[in-house]
Amino acid sequence: MRQDIFELTGVAHIALTPFDAEEQVDFAGIDNIVEAAVAAGCSAVVPLGIMGESHKLLDTERDQVLRAYVSAASDRLNVVAGITSESTVVARERANAAIAAGANAAMMAPPRNSAVDASLVEHYRAVAATGLPVVVQDEPVTTGVKMPGWFFGEVAQVDGIFAAKIEEAPSPPKVTVVRENAPDMLCFGGLGGISLYEELGRGAVGIMTGFAFPELLVQICERYDSGDHDGARSLFHEYLPIIRFEAQLGVGGVAIRKQLFFERGVISTPLARKPSRPIDQITVKELGELVDVLGLRAQNA
Repeated sequence: MRQDIFELTGVAHIALTPFDAEEQVDFAGIDNIVEAAVAAGCSAVVPLGIMGESHKLLDTERDQVLRAYVSAASDRLNVVAGITSESTVVARERANAAIAAGANAAMMAPPRNSAVDASLVEHYRAVAATGLPVVVQDEPVTTGVKMPGWFFGEVAQVDGIFAAKIEEAPSPPKVTVVRENAPDMLCFGGLGGISLYEELGRGAVGIMTGFAFPELLVQICERYDSGDHDGARSLFHEYLPIIRFEAQLGVGGVAIRKQLFFERGVISTPLARKPSRPIDQITVKELGELVDVLGLRAQNA
């Protein structure tokens, strides 16, 4: 059974939107991604985020993708819907659509280049007023918005806003800032997992990120939560090379993740929706060598 959303911990898997060879949504692939997340021990799936190519979906497709994730997850995983928008009106509409689809919560970054002031707090307040619990996504690379500690202290007072996803690099110090200013707000790491161990050490309750081997992130979190910090650190450093490789900005990000999920037989193609830059064959070769070196080939089949 899934966790109470207000007590969410562990790995919330940022979910891909798989496409077939004609760039149509691959709904069988969505089922497979959910099954992989359940098998890995994830606590949630998060569709319609940046790595879910939500910006490349028609509005009708957004609803279809979300409903497919909710249906596949059933009562096994929480579903946190990405609802980021440039306007409060659209964000509220997306929140209401997520409620209608059966999502358990929403993840929302600020509108791009918005001022961090009372108006941004009101933006979050208006969306949370729909009744859908909200995760504040701190993602300055895409949004151009850096959220200071005081902002989390303010927004944490809004009914329904229960968690933050930290993606301002370096993320471990930012986790500390959020914990100091909003001690009752759940804090999740991000950034592909490249600082997961340190984020946990700063008080993160888990991580909200995509990764083609989510079971590894789950094992790290479980070891840390059980008190086996040395074991968690060893496992983290053992697999950090592939975490780092997948998280490369400017190389492919979603393309690398899709390549791995394709090789694992989870999705039918590694295609991202155009315009996109596929990873080159040298990168595919390097990725394969890394999978072999780390002994992940059996898990990759």
